[in-house]
Amino acid sequence: SLKSQGYRIAIISSNSRQNIMSILIRNDIDIFDVVDTSMSLFGKGKKLIKIMNKGNFNKDNTLYIGDE
Repeated sequence: SLKSQGYRIAIISSNSRQNIMSILIRNDIDIFDVVDTSMSLFGKGKKLIKIMNKGNFNKDNTLYIGDE
């Protein structure tokens, strides 16, 4: 629903790229503009800002949803 409304969607995870892509492929999910798996548990804020800048995300219109 968000993608069809023009929102850009990203996965940013400390999990391995292989695990993330395996799940996405197995479930035929192809909605993500960015899949970044270099996130560590520490320094998350700086990493998020770096990815947002690189991906040209608007900081005033970005929502981060954690899984823990």
